[in-house]
Amino acid sequence: MRSLSNVLGSAKVRDLDGPGFATFSEAICSEIGKIVDVRLPETGSAYDDLVIWITGTTRDYG
Repeated sequence: MRSLSNVLGSAKVRDLDGPGFATFSEAICSEIGKIVDVRLPETGSAYDDLVIWITGTTRDYG
C-alpha cells in the first residue's frame, strides 16, 4: 500500500490516488495496531514458555 501510494502520484487506482492510498494505508495500520496492542501478563504467559523452549533447544547449526 505504501509503495503504491508513492508510485501513483495523481493517477488513480480504484478511485484512489497516491495521497488517497497513503491515507488508506494509515487507516489500515491504525486498525491493525488496535488489534495487536494487547498487554501480556508480567510473568508466566504461554509466550514466556515458547521463548524458553526455543532458546533451550540444542541445534547443530547457527
